[in-house]
Amino acid sequence: WVSNLGAPWLCHHYVGNQQETQWCQASPFEDGWEFKYTGGVQSLCGPCWCCKRQAMLAEAPTMPEWALAPAPTTTKAPEPAVAMQGPLLIGGMPKTYLAGTGGGVEGARLTVKHNAGWTVFAEREDSWEPANIQEFLLLGKTIVYTVDLSKVDCACNLAVYLISMPAVDMAGNPSAGTNRGGQPAYYCDANMVGGQWCPEIDIMEANNHAFQATLHRCDPPINMHY
Repeated sequence: WVSNLGAPWLCHHYVGNQQETQWCQASPFEDGWEFKYTGGVQSLCGPCWCCKRQAMLAEAPTMPEWALAPAPTTTKAPEPAVAMQGPLLIGGMPKTYLAGTGGGVEGARLTVKHNAGWTVFAEREDSWEPANIQEFLLLGKTIVYTVDLSKVDCACNLAVYLISMPAVDMAGNPSAGTNRGGQPAYYCDANMVGGQWCPEIDIMEANNHAFQATLHRCDPPINMHY
Protein backbone atom coordinates (compact mmCIF):
# COMPACT_ATOMS: atom_id res chain seq x y z
CA TRP A 1 0.00 0.00 0.00
CA VAL A 2 1.09 3.58 -0.71
CA SER A 3 -0.24 7.03 0.15
CA ASN A 4 -3.23 8.29 -1.81
CA LEU A 5 -2.52 12.03 -1.70
CA GLY A 6 -5.98 12.88 -3.06
CA ALA A 7 -7.89 11.07 -0.31
CA PRO A 8 -9.20 13.13 2.62
CA TRP A 9 -8.01 12.48 6.16
CA LEU A 10 -10.66 11.15 8.57
CA CYS A 11 -10.76 10.53 12.32
CA HIS A 12 -9.83 7.00 13.41
CA HIS A 13 -11.61 5.80 16.52
CA TYR A 14 -9.47 3.40 18.53
CA VAL A 15 -10.58 -0.22 18.84
CA GLY A 16 -9.62 -2.47 21.74
CA ASN A 17 -6.22 -1.57 23.19
CA GLN A 18 -4.96 0.38 20.16
CA GLN A 19 -4.54 3.60 22.15
CA GLU A 20 -2.64 1.97 25.02
CA THR A 21 -0.24 0.14 22.68
CA GLN A 22 0.51 3.23 20.54
CA TRP A 23 -0.88 1.32 17.59
CA CYS A 24 -1.45 4.44 15.46
CA GLN A 25 2.27 5.38 15.55
CA ALA A 26 3.37 1.85 14.62
CA SER A 27 0.85 1.02 11.86
CA PRO A 28 1.19 3.38 8.89
CA PHE A 29 -0.82 1.07 6.56
CA GLU A 30 -3.41 -1.60 7.34
CA ASP A 31 -6.37 -3.11 5.46
CA GLY A 32 -6.29 -0.51 2.69
CA TRP A 33 -5.98 2.49 5.02
CA GLU A 34 -3.10 4.81 5.82
CA PHE A 35 -2.86 5.94 9.45
CA LYS A 36 -1.11 9.03 10.84
CA TYR A 37 -0.56 9.95 14.49
CA THR A 38 -0.39 13.75 14.94
CA GLY A 39 -0.39 14.05 18.71
CA GLY A 40 -3.04 16.74 18.46
CA VAL A 41 -0.63 19.26 16.88
CA GLN A 42 -1.60 20.50 13.40
CA SER A 43 -3.98 17.57 13.15
CA LEU A 44 -4.95 16.47 9.67
CA CYS A 45 -8.43 15.41 10.79
CA GLY A 46 -9.81 18.00 13.16
CA PRO A 47 -9.83 17.12 16.87
CA CYS A 48 -8.52 13.57 16.48
CA TRP A 49 -4.96 12.53 17.21
CA CYS A 50 -5.07 9.41 15.01
CA CYS A 51 -6.08 10.13 11.41
CA LYS A 52 -6.71 7.78 8.50
CA ARG A 53 -7.29 7.94 4.76
CA GLN A 54 -7.83 5.34 2.07
CA ALA A 55 -4.57 4.09 0.58
CA MET A 56 -3.96 2.66 -2.86
CA LEU A 57 -2.14 -0.43 -4.05
CA ALA A 58 1.43 0.07 -5.17
CA GLU A 59 1.97 -0.96 -8.76
CA ALA A 60 5.20 -2.75 -9.49
CA PRO A 61 6.99 -0.96 -12.37
CA THR A 62 8.29 -2.94 -15.35
CA MET A 63 12.04 -3.10 -14.97
CA PRO A 64 14.60 -3.66 -17.75
CA GLU A 65 16.71 -6.79 -17.41
CA TRP A 66 19.83 -4.83 -16.54
CA ALA A 67 18.02 -3.34 -13.55
CA LEU A 68 17.10 -6.76 -12.16
CA ALA A 69 20.68 -7.54 -11.12
CA PRO A 70 21.13 -7.70 -7.33
CA ALA A 71 21.97 -4.31 -5.90
CA PRO A 72 25.06 -3.99 -3.76
CA THR A 73 24.36 -4.41 -0.07
CA THR A 74 24.68 -1.23 1.94
CA THR A 75 24.37 -0.86 5.68
CA LYS A 76 23.11 2.38 7.17
CA ALA A 77 25.20 3.49 10.08
CA PRO A 78 23.15 3.48 13.30
CA GLU A 79 22.46 6.74 15.09
CA PRO A 80 24.89 7.30 17.97
CA ALA A 81 23.69 6.47 21.45
CA VAL A 82 21.94 9.27 23.29
CA ALA A 83 23.33 10.64 26.54
CA MET A 84 20.18 11.40 28.55
CA GLN A 85 20.11 13.53 31.70
CA GLY A 86 17.33 14.23 34.10
CA PRO A 87 14.59 14.26 34.94
CA LEU A 88 14.33 18.03 34.51
CA LEU A 89 11.54 19.18 36.80
CA ILE A 90 9.18 21.49 34.89
CA GLY A 91 6.13 22.67 36.82
CA GLY A 92 2.82 21.55 35.35
CA MET A 93 4.39 18.75 33.31
CA PRO A 94 5.33 15.10 33.88
CA LYS A 95 8.98 14.11 34.05
CA THR A 96 11.09 15.25 31.11
CA TYR A 97 14.58 14.22 30.11
CA LEU A 98 17.23 16.04 28.10
CA ALA A 99 19.47 14.64 25.38
CA GLY A 100 22.67 16.44 24.56
CA THR A 101 26.06 17.37 25.91
CA GLY A 102 27.69 20.41 27.46
CA GLY A 103 26.03 21.09 30.78
CA GLY A 104 23.88 19.28 33.27
CA VAL A 105 20.52 18.90 34.98
CA GLU A 106 19.90 19.22 38.70
CA GLY A 107 16.24 19.20 39.70
CA ALA A 108 14.65 22.22 38.00
CA ARG A 109 18.02 23.75 37.11
CA LEU A 110 19.62 23.36 33.65
CA THR A 111 23.19 24.47 33.00
CA VAL A 112 24.14 25.08 29.36
CA LYS A 113 27.80 25.42 28.36
CA HIS A 114 29.24 27.11 25.29
CA ASN A 115 28.37 25.44 21.95
CA ALA A 116 26.00 23.03 23.69
CA GLY A 117 22.42 22.11 22.84
CA TRP A 118 19.62 20.10 24.42
CA THR A 119 16.48 18.35 23.17
CA VAL A 120 13.63 17.60 25.60
CA PHE A 121 12.22 14.05 25.68
CA ALA A 122 9.24 12.55 27.47
CA GLU A 123 10.94 9.16 27.93
CA ARG A 124 14.47 8.13 28.82
CA GLU A 125 15.88 5.99 26.00
CA ASP A 126 19.30 5.08 24.63
CA SER A 127 18.39 6.08 21.07
CA TRP A 128 16.61 8.91 19.25
CA GLU A 129 12.96 7.86 19.19
CA PRO A 130 10.83 10.50 17.42
CA ALA A 131 7.67 9.48 19.30
CA ASN A 132 9.39 10.30 22.62
CA ILE A 133 10.31 13.91 21.80
CA GLN A 134 8.45 16.04 24.34
CA GLU A 135 5.43 17.90 23.00
CA PHE A 136 4.63 21.18 24.75
CA LEU A 137 0.90 21.95 24.61
CA LEU A 138 1.07 25.68 25.29
CA LEU A 139 -2.08 27.15 23.78
CA GLY A 140 -3.66 29.35 26.46
CA LYS A 141 -0.77 28.69 28.86
CA THR A 142 2.34 30.52 30.05
CA ILE A 143 6.05 29.67 30.20
CA VAL A 144 7.88 31.14 33.18
CA TYR A 145 11.61 30.68 33.79
CA THR A 146 14.56 32.43 35.38
CA VAL A 147 17.83 32.69 33.46
CA ASP A 148 21.31 33.76 34.52
CA LEU A 149 23.00 35.61 31.63
CA SER A 150 25.89 37.00 33.67
CA LYS A 151 28.44 34.74 31.91
CA VAL A 152 26.90 35.03 28.42
CA ASP A 153 28.91 37.93 27.01
CA CYS A 154 28.99 39.86 23.74
CA ALA A 155 28.86 37.78 20.51
CA CYS A 156 27.34 34.82 22.38
CA ASN A 157 23.71 33.72 22.16
CA LEU A 158 21.85 31.70 24.76
CA ALA A 159 18.71 30.54 22.96
CA VAL A 160 15.48 29.00 24.18
CA TYR A 161 13.26 28.05 21.26
CA LEU A 162 10.43 25.76 20.19
CA ILE A 163 10.45 23.77 16.95
CA SER A 164 8.00 21.32 15.38
CA MET A 165 10.32 18.37 15.89
CA PRO A 166 10.47 15.60 14.67
CA ALA A 167 11.00 16.59 11.06
CA VAL A 168 8.63 14.90 8.60
CA ASP A 169 9.39 13.70 5.06
CA MET A 170 7.14 14.14 2.01
CA ALA A 171 5.30 10.89 2.84
CA GLY A 172 4.41 12.27 6.27
CA ASN A 173 6.82 10.03 8.21
CA PRO A 174 9.42 11.13 10.80
CA SER A 175 12.68 11.95 9.02
CA ALA A 176 16.05 11.58 10.76
CA GLY A 177 17.63 13.61 7.94
CA THR A 178 20.99 13.36 6.21
CA ASN A 179 23.99 15.68 6.15
CA ARG A 180 22.70 17.29 9.33
CA GLY A 181 25.80 19.37 10.01
CA GLY A 182 26.11 18.20 13.60
CA GLN A 183 22.42 18.53 14.47
CA PRO A 184 20.65 15.57 16.16
CA ALA A 185 18.39 13.13 14.36
CA TYR A 186 14.92 14.45 13.43
CA TYR A 187 16.03 18.06 13.93
CA CYS A 188 14.41 20.85 11.91
CA ASP A 189 13.91 24.61 12.17
CA ALA A 190 12.79 27.66 10.22
CA ASN A 191 16.28 28.29 8.80
CA MET A 192 16.78 24.73 7.54
CA VAL A 193 19.74 24.25 9.87
CA GLY A 194 20.56 20.56 9.59
CA GLY A 195 18.79 20.28 6.24
CA GLN A 196 15.09 20.16 7.20
CA TRP A 197 12.40 22.84 7.54
CA CYS A 198 9.75 23.25 10.25
CA PRO A 199 8.09 26.04 12.28
CA GLU A 200 10.21 27.75 14.93
CA ILE A 201 9.48 30.18 17.75
CA ASP A 202 12.52 31.78 19.36
CA ILE A 203 11.40 32.57 22.90
CA MET A 204 14.79 33.98 23.83
CA GLU A 205 18.01 34.79 21.98
CA ALA A 206 20.07 36.70 24.49
CA ASN A 207 23.30 37.62 26.21
CA ASN A 208 24.03 40.12 28.95
CA HIS A 209 23.81 42.98 26.42
CA ALA A 210 20.70 42.14 24.37
CA PHE A 211 17.47 40.12 24.28
CA GLN A 212 15.36 39.19 21.26
CA ALA A 213 12.32 36.99 20.57
CA THR A 214 11.35 35.95 17.02
CA LEU A 215 8.29 34.27 15.51
CA HIS A 216 9.37 32.60 12.25
CA ARG A 217 6.90 32.26 9.40
CA CYS A 218 6.43 29.02 7.44
CA ASP A 219 4.53 28.18 4.27
CA PRO A 220 1.61 25.74 4.75
CA PRO A 221 2.83 22.10 4.96
CA ILE A 222 1.87 19.31 2.58
CA ASN A 223 1.18 16.07 4.44
CA MET A 224 2.86 17.62 7.53
CA HIS A 225 6.04 18.18 5.45
CA TYR A 226 7.53 21.68 5.25
